[in-house]
Amino acid sequence: MPWAYVCFYDEVDIAGHIAASRPEESSIRFSPYCYPTNPDAEGFTPKVGTIMVHDKSDCEEISKNSTLFNNIWNELKHCDKDRDWLLLVDTLPDDLKALTEEENKKLWLMNS
Repeated sequence: MPWAYVCFYDEVDIAGHIAASRPEESSIRFSPYCYPTNPDAEGFTPKVGTIMVHDKSDCEEISKNSTLFNNIWNELKHCDKDRDWLLLVDTLPDDLKALTEEENKKLWLMNS
């Protein structure tokens, strides 16, 4: 069971950023809201609707590599590690707003 669910109002193109930011052995996972039409297509990059953080310490660790996770950590760092949490995120940090679909795809293909 995740320690925290981080939900966006809409699916966002940040899978490459997440893959590049998290350590190889990380409890941080993500999922789209809708099943993609062709996830086996060459060059497919998933969308992100929800991020699941299974371990509070992983959230703290990835916050050092990502403005998104720094913002998430700042919202959740005082939350009890033994309880379950939900964070709604309505806007991305400026650096992720500027991330192009092509840059995100490249990050995803290099780090997934």
